[in-house]
Amino acid sequence: MKFTPAGWVSLRLWSERLTGDRVRLNFEVADSGIGMDAKVLSRLFTNFSQADSSTTRRYGGTGLGLAIAKRLIDMMDGDIQVRSEVGKGACFLFFIEADVCAQSATSASLSALAGNANPEKPPAQH
Repeated sequence: MKFTPAGWVSLRLWSERLTGDRVRLNFEVADSGIGMDAKVLSRLFTNFSQADSSTTRRYGGTGLGLAIAKRLIDMMDGDIQVRSEVGKGACFLFFIEADVCAQSATSASLSALAGNANPEKPPAQH
């Protein structure tokens, strides 16, 4: 989100049943941010890689976030891809495979994920 000072960021999630007990979770994160050219895309998931020094100074970061994300996704039998053009934002697509859980999520557990274990009481402000 730090590369999208104005505009939009969207997140989509959908699942596909692979077998009786396995599911593929698909994620799409898209934005209308600064975008990237082909040269940057070719090294995007490399440790300590930055788009360029001016981007590093303006937005911060060490270039580890996407490298770590790729390693985690690989460990979950997944894959990650990106499409982008300079000035036209970026779209990251990734999927992981997981076992199907026998328990269903309840509104209480979903509230806990949102950082609010008690839906009647708003989270504390810092």
